[in-house]
Amino acid sequence: MTVVLVTLTLCACSAIASKSQPSTITSVTATTQAQCRTANLSLGLGDRISPGTGEHGDVYILTNHGKTVCQLRGYPGISLYDSKHRILPFRYVRGGGQWVTDAAPQVVVLHAGGRAYFFVAKYRCDVGIAMEAATVQVYMPNSTGQLIGRASGDAGVSDLAYCTGGSKDPGNLVYISPVVATERAAYPAMVR
Repeated sequence: MTVVLVTLTLCACSAIASKSQPSTITSVTATTQAQCRTANLSLGLGDRISPGTGEHGDVYILTNHGKTVCQLRGYPGISLYDSKHRILPFRYVRGGGQWVTDAAPQVVVLHAGGRAYFFVAKYRCDVGIAMEAATVQVYMPNSTGQLIGRASGDAGVSDLAYCTGGSKDPGNLVYISPVVATERAAYPAMVR
């Protein structure tokens, strides 16, 4: 298990809604598409997930607004901020947890208008909440470009809050899926 701690700078941007084209998964050796440019991607919030085990989670959507086919492969880097732009000092893990896929990253090919997905999950705060996530900052795999979006910000099942229990609190460990071609591939163990 790899633990990744990321500290990033906050900026503003907005997500653009569009019709989506299907994404495809290909083998790493068979692809010739260029890496997706962050400037051609938007970040949106997908389904709120409630697995019923105390985990809270959100699916994030990456949409290709470029005119050409491109590819993504790997794990996004993320940081969560509160409404006062303070970073929430979570520990981040690639894959794992109860619901986030442990599958190895695959190449996801995005046509113009195509979508890719990733899932972010954490355990609830049993002791109390120290800080509520309001904004998510995302770095694309193999890129320094960043996207800013709304963290779920909803109380309840999608709440991505930092717990009062400090760094050892199980609710302060955030699991991140790799970028995947379908929303369901980000959390395959969950029954909907």
